[in-house]
Amino acid sequence: MNKPLKIIIIGVKWPPETFLQRLIDGLTLSGVGVTIAASSRPKKWLNGNFRRWVWAPSWNVNIPKRMMNSFRLLQYLPRWTAAELKSITLQKKSFREKLRSIYLHLPFGRPQWDLVYFPWVLGAERYLDWFVSKNIPIVVSLRGSMINIDPYIPGKSDQVRKTLQTVFQKVSSIHCVSQDILDEAVRFGLDPAKACIIRPAVDPLFFIPSENKTVNHRFTLITTGSLIWRKGYEYALMTIRSLVDQGVDAEYHIIGDGPERQRFLYTIQDLDLERRVILPGKLQPEAVRDQLQKADVFLLSSLSEGISNAVLEAMSCGLPVVTTDCGGIREAVTNNVEGFVVPLRDPVVLARSVKILAENQDLRKKMGIAARQRVLKEFSLENQIEDWKNLLSNYSLDSSEL
Repeated sequence: MNKPLKIIIIGVKWPPETFLQRLIDGLTLSGVGVTIAASSRPKKWLNGNFRRWVWAPSWNVNIPKRMMNSFRLLQYLPRWTAAELKSITLQKKSFREKLRSIYLHLPFGRPQWDLVYFPWVLGAERYLDWFVSKNIPIVVSLRGSMINIDPYIPGKSDQVRKTLQTVFQKVSSIHCVSQDILDEAVRFGLDPAKACIIRPAVDPLFFIPSENKTVNHRFTLITTGSLIWRKGYEYALMTIRSLVDQGVDAEYHIIGDGPERQRFLYTIQDLDLERRVILPGKLQPEAVRDQLQKADVFLLSSLSEGISNAVLEAMSCGLPVVTTDCGGIREAVTNNVEGFVVPLRDPVVLARSVKILAENQDLRKKMGIAARQRVLKEFSLENQIEDWKNLLSNYSLDSSEL
């Protein structure tokens, strides 16, 4: 009998984002052998079956740390031949670029994996030629900002587009998180025959509605996500200001942290919302779930998304959603069913939609039930893992083992 499929995941930091953690754990529980390439050892995670780790330090550290890492990386040198080392530096012009290539490739000598997976498309390019030369299939994930934002940023758009085209050409399969992402990628040269749509998922046994939900003193809205510009929080804050001005006693919780926290604090003060907006920072999944269960409505004001994991978590907890029409969100939320889908950058329509829900408890309950049912039907973790197993079976000698 053939051995279980062995894959290595490159480009993760540990602990990874929640959605990646769910995928990794789901695959190992299904009998897929997963090796994590990361700079820190995932001690607790390694206690499970089918789990291994390869030390792969980041190049983006200070010079003394990089030098220490370089000496330690010599442990991998016996896995390489002189010809192989030459091959990974051949296209590099400067001595520094050659050193960087060796530094980043050394952990992956004498590869023993059946497949390599990159969760981030722009992190895959530097490794493509090495794994292709070893006839190891490569699967790469394509998410929202990688295709909706990065190719349009002045000063880097040309390089990003070139990288996307290179990756699309050389990899075996591209995982897209939504049909919208796939359609956008085709514009940059992706062959649809290489694409596979596997939408995000949540664990509906973890993200569950509250059994004894109480009526909030204030009408409570909630958002979870990084404090970055593409989340469009300024429009959400203007929405809260509009609601309060219309007599809705609203309170808004933004769970997350990020580089634009200070700017958002200024906007909160500028709109006189200090007593209406709560920024608890980044919370553990259990705490996020508890906050979702207490809220009345989930508000997403994003300018760009693939399909929002945060929206799915809220829906799984039985919350109605008011969301902007960004990325593949309509593949998860149907307007007037699980919530409301409104235009981008329009706090007036956002406020109008939220106000309808604030004034109609029965509608909130109806949409919340529909949201939960949508997740159970289309976005459960069990379904996602099954889809991944089907994708991976293309690279298994015995697909019956997956």
